[in-house]
Amino acid sequence: MLYRKNAAIWIFAAFYFMGRPGVLAQTTVIADPGLGTQVASFSMPDPVDPTQTNTAQILGGALLKVASNGTRTILSDFGNTAQGPTGSGGLTAVTWTPVGLLGLGQTILALDREAGSHDDGALFTVDPSTGKRTVLSDFGNAAQGQLGADPIGVVVANGLLGLGTQIYVLDSDAGTNGQGGLFRVDPSTGNRTLLSDFGNAAQGPLGANPVSIAIAPAGLLSILGMNAGFLVLDNNAGTNGVGAVFAVDSNGNRSLFSDLGDPSQGQVAISPQEIATAATGLLGLGTAIYVTDNELGTSESGEVFQIDIFGNRSVVTDFGNSAQGTLGGDEHAIAGIPGIGGNLLVADEYLDAVPSEAILFQVNPFTGQRTVVTDCNNTSLGPCAQPIAVTQLP
Repeated sequence: MLYRKNAAIWIFAAFYFMGRPGVLAQTTVIADPGLGTQVASFSMPDPVDPTQTNTAQILGGALLKVASNGTRTILSDFGNTAQGPTGSGGLTAVTWTPVGLLGLGQTILALDREAGSHDDGALFTVDPSTGKRTVLSDFGNAAQGQLGADPIGVVVANGLLGLGTQIYVLDSDAGTNGQGGLFRVDPSTGNRTLLSDFGNAAQGPLGANPVSIAIAPAGLLSILGMNAGFLVLDNNAGTNGVGAVFAVDSNGNRSLFSDLGDPSQGQVAISPQEIATAATGLLGLGTAIYVTDNELGTSESGEVFQIDIFGNRSVVTDFGNSAQGTLGGDEHAIAGIPGIGGNLLVADEYLDAVPSEAILFQVNPFTGQRTVVTDCNNTSLGPCAQPIAVTQLP
């Protein structure tokens, strides 16, 4: 009966809101490690004349604000000491906290996988008005808890009215044998607790390289017989090592939710990149799960596929299909747009072109149609190099 009720709500929400346009009235924020003030440099042999050396710059990275007309401005330059502690050019994730958490108004969280002590990563708070930064958790500082190694993803689990809200950080190389770890981070002190060790079989199926995290939709884990928690994408787990999505409960216990290499569950992945959820109905009912894969689709131009509540997969949009909108080429970042429209933000990150050919898309998950939010190749819209992560403040 529970399955039927949830399925009915899901279907009703999908059809009721199908085609409703997402509105970019909120603030869209991009994490871009290819921008910012220089923080270091290194020398390397010239590829043509090995007797000569070339000097390469390491930029600190930046957070960009994207306006509704597609214009881009730097909110926080992670190489600029006037705005706070600097980054390392390893920005990898961005999200936001609700008003009241951290004793402030709404705050942005940005993760740099190579900042902090011993280059073990750092979680920054960023003021969305001024771009001022502080380090909340230094993953190389043992005084704040178990050390990290390669923190790569961050989510905020919101409590009622902000009470009980917690921050969670996914680390690809933490845990037993470096198979990954999920940390709980105290929003007041930055102290860390290892919630799920992906190398510990006592907590469930083992991980191999967990790379992305999302909050599990309401009701999903109850179907799996678990407490509310998270979805973690591992791009080396599952059949043939092509990827898997794990459900992780609030106690850190894991179960296999979708084996991305199992054709009986639908679309088989090749190179899954990120996972996200988006609400398709009122009060979050009908929340859907999405994954980007940058080698699927026509001409290996990338796809977004959806995973239903039973772990089955279907294609949402093919970035090599021009009938669905402007073409893409290296889809990576994905985020749900807050609200009830269910629309998605998806960024590709072409790395070998100057100016950057990266594009930030809005995707209608019901039709697969894509529209361009901002085109990095259009330099008149502002700076942009490598949009590695995206979020939208409600």
